[in-house]
Amino acid sequence: MSPEEQAKKAAIIEFDRLKRVGEELDISVDLEETEDYVILFVLMEDRRGSGRRLLLKLKCDDYPQQAPSLECINPEAFHDHTLRDNVRAEFYPKGPNMVVDPNRSPMPIMCIRGHRLYYANGWHQPPWINPPKEQDSIYGFVTKVRSAFLDTWVQKESFAA
Repeated sequence: MSPEEQAKKAAIIEFDRLKRVGEELDISVDLEETEDYVILFVLMEDRRGSGRRLLLKLKCDDYPQQAPSLECINPEAFHDHTLRDNVRAEFYPKGPNMVVDPNRSPMPIMCIRGHRLYYANGWHQPPWINPPKEQDSIYGFVTKVRSAFLDTWVQKESFAA
């Protein structure tokens, strides 16, 4: 099995885990497969009345050798695939667990372990390990982001509806 096939297989396993608990976690997941890797899309919605939504785009090239890259994209892109490259700062949460560092990224960076920029250039310790611990797996990352989304970002109204 090629490294690309191994990466796709590992990411699809994580996708399947998320899909199985999607209703329980109140998330929706989608998968886009390229020739060399997969991209996972995870939509979080606050169904308690705020209408806030967050769509994570996790590019899983070389997973689990390295953590997936993360972008927060237009939540409409979950259903309208033409918007899946629509990345703007307004789609990212603001406040706790977020940092703006233009030297690292033009977009805000989520300070939650489990995505590539979190570990880049030794920014956080311990470094990414392969295979990742459960807390660093894609599944573990998504559950931590979901908690921050519902318990912190939505409560503080810290990003666009």
